Amino acid sequence: MDTTPRLDSNQLQSFAADEWWEAIRTLDDVDLESLCPLDNGRHVVRPRESLGQLDKLPIEIIIPMLLSLDIHSLIAFRRVNSRAMDLVNSLHEYQMISKHCINILRAIICLGATWFNWRVLYETLSTTKCEMCPRYGSYLYLITCERVCYLCFTSNVRYLPLSEKNAISYIGSEVGRIPHVLNLWRWDDGVPYARERWVLLFDRQSISDSLSTLRRSTSRERLWESEHVPNYGLIGVNRYMTIISAPYFIPSSQSAHRGFYCTRCTDETSTGMYPGTKYTEDEFPNHIRMHGLI
Repeated sequence: MDTTPRLDSNQLQSFAADEWWEAIRTLDDVDLESLCPLDNGRHVVRPRESLGQLDKLPIEIIIPMLLSLDIHSLIAFRRVNSRAMDLVNSLHEYQMISKHCINILRAIICLGATWFNWRVLYETLSTTKCEMCPRYGSYLYLITCERVCYLCFTSNVRYLPLSEKNAISYIGSEVGRIPHVLNLWRWDDGVPYARERWVLLFDRQSISDSLSTLRRSTSRERLWESEHVPNYGLIGVNRYMTIISAPYFIPSSQSAHRGFYCTRCTDETSTGMYPGTKYTEDEFPNHIRMHGLI
């Protein structure tokens, strides 16, 4: 039996908010639908073609094979013919992600994020915790598909990717093996604009791991030194170009929830919590009661 305390509709209206009052600049501000329309749900087709030899395999073998593909590869496979589209459309993981996280798919495609597969993406969206702390990770770091909370992605060096020039300065020709994505936008007065020239952003932790393998301890230490890691300006803003908001899946109802902001956490001293912190549907009532708001 579920014993989690719940709030009534009036309490939710008083304390909960779906959006934060202060702008949080992420890929959510980009018009991803125009850049990557996708056709999900627009076509219901009856398979007329076959997949040749692939159709001779048991479905129990085909499904794991498809889920092991990266996002781009499965989308490309889906376009092969009507049978391929029908097969991909039947995948539970594909249905949940395309229904509840369509902008995440668009962002992954636009950024060219190919370093994780559909199974990893689905499993990550089925969790709630931030990769770095116990908070609810209401965002997704798209280079390596990690859940992260507002506080960690805005302050932790781990989520500030490196430019291609800086990545090469650390590991040279090995840079092509490091998880990376395209940075397609720049910020101008709080508005994202398409870059005239695309640049690459590389995952800092993966570079650190590579330096450890190469036994370059001095370079590895310098990679994490705060004086070499600006949070602002052209370099600091890169951290926002790999982040997008992400709901979490609720298996019992085949639905997804984005959690709540607390309207009373307007500053760090009011409740001892950080502004911008989000809570899951189960966590929110406990947060309200813990801080004596009801």
